[in-house]
Amino acid sequence: MAKSFAVAPVDPDRPPGVASHFVMLGLSAVLMGVIYPVLGWWWLAYIALVPGALVVSRSASMWRVVWVSTVVFWTWWCVMLWWLSPVTAGGTVAAALVLSVFPTLGWLLIRRLTLQGRLSLTWAVPVAWVLVEFLRTQYPFGGFAWFLLGHSQGPWLPGHSAGVIQIADLFGELTVTAFVALVNGFLADVARQSFSPPKEGVTLEPLRKRFVARVVVVGVVVATVVGYGMTPPMPSLLPDSSTTVVVIQTNEPQNNRQSPSLEDRIADWHALLAETRRSLESRLDEAEAGSPVVVIWPESAVPMPINEETLGLAGAEDWAAILTIEGQVRDLAASYGVDLIIGAPSYEGWERREVDGVERWVPGDGFNSVFHYRADGTRAERRYDKMHRVPFGEYLPGMDLMPWLEDWVVKNLTPYQSSYTIQAGTQTVVFEAGEFAVVTPICFEDTVARVVREMVGVALAQSERPVLLVNVTNDGWFRLESQGYQHLQIAAFRSVENRVPMAKAANTGVSGFISALGEIESVVEVEGESKGVLGHSMRSYRDHSARAGGWTWYSSWGEAPLVVGLLLVGFLGSGVLDRVRRG
Repeated sequence: MAKSFAVAPVDPDRPPGVASHFVMLGLSAVLMGVIYPVLGWWWLAYIALVPGALVVSRSASMWRVVWVSTVVFWTWWCVMLWWLSPVTAGGTVAAALVLSVFPTLGWLLIRRLTLQGRLSLTWAVPVAWVLVEFLRTQYPFGGFAWFLLGHSQGPWLPGHSAGVIQIADLFGELTVTAFVALVNGFLADVARQSFSPPKEGVTLEPLRKRFVARVVVVGVVVATVVGYGMTPPMPSLLPDSSTTVVVIQTNEPQNNRQSPSLEDRIADWHALLAETRRSLESRLDEAEAGSPVVVIWPESAVPMPINEETLGLAGAEDWAAILTIEGQVRDLAASYGVDLIIGAPSYEGWERREVDGVERWVPGDGFNSVFHYRADGTRAERRYDKMHRVPFGEYLPGMDLMPWLEDWVVKNLTPYQSSYTIQAGTQTVVFEAGEFAVVTPICFEDTVARVVREMVGVALAQSERPVLLVNVTNDGWFRLESQGYQHLQIAAFRSVENRVPMAKAANTGVSGFISALGEIESVVEVEGESKGVLGHSMRSYRDHSARAGGWTWYSSWGEAPLVVGLLLVGFLGSGVLDRVRRG
């Protein structure tokens, strides 16, 4: 009787061979590569997993799935991560190999749940893909949260729809991945039933009944997601706000940051100051007297360290350049009466050492920091140091235990001649600027959902002001234009998850503003270009799009309910309990 409820998924006479595995997994890889900016063919995300799911659910060899998927997705990750190669080509290839483990695990889990378990592809695909993406956002090295399947549904230009991603306020970005993967699994089931007729003697009627049930469930889920996107929960209005936020976009190429000449540094610094003054003068022509203004500069926009220890040493050693630059920052804030949120390096633990036969001051620990200068020119007592560093980009994982190896790797596999490691900060710092409580994820920290969730939680606990997310970043090291837009796309999820607006200032772009609904409200644009330009954009938070952070399911529970629920579905559908009962 049990045989009447299922169609054998593997045809023992004609199992898919190596060529079929390469073609189908390769097709999935191609589809998964074009769903992100700047091609942005988001609709293909709903079929991207179908070819791979079809072949692995019929594969007679687990090891064939492993080695073919590893080859295909190692190549895929090398292509998708090639913007890291200017920092470390060897590290890029190594990171790609590590990351190829995750899609391979996903395909293996789909095969296990369908071939040896009790799940159809409709349920196996979302279970597998959400679980492996969750693992990838956590491990290794703190996780790598780019190129999640759900990210493809986010906006990356003004006017793009943010409807589908409204469900991210439930259990985070993985909620969107679960939805897209569910549709993939359902379509894979449709294809499998259409092109794989049952074997002789197998009754099809019970299967049809269950398939109709799947159609109903998937239809209800799609209708719910669409409806939720059209009428998302509206966070409370920002009361009586008149704060204007200005983002300044610099245009310093990454090679300029690696080995800039003194003339380049001076020119870039004066260009930043001039653009800031230009933006403020245009703002003041229209502003109400006394209304607060917050200006945001990108990551490391200040070319020299300005932390207290360095400034003290600069005064004693007469390092005029550092003191001059810090003085110009104070004067800018005070003369225009604006708050400045700015990125700058910090160095601590300075020691006097002999370098190349000359005794010099050498810094100990370096940090990637954000400083707040108030409207009266004074500086906030605390700075924020970046907590979540980029593996290979800001530190070499594990090398602190093998300094001799780090020296070899840096000199032979990177464009640097000495360690570029920065130290990790330890806590969130909340700045009160204008009428906002501001938290400042630096660079790729805004791609790590749990980091931003923690920051917003700290801000809500420490201040009664509405929360503004401010991302300061250097996107100048991206080789491809698409990564700047995808960074903006991922940032939109942070606003939806926590229902707070975001201002983003990026070196070389893309800079702009994101509403609490995840909509791209505006971007810096100069002569039709948003990448590779120097410019500014401003946003007055007087109207309905200025929203205070409020309660969401994600802010309270994170992705835990979704992950635990799918783990339970996967366990019950794996057939383990059936074998235990039979045993």
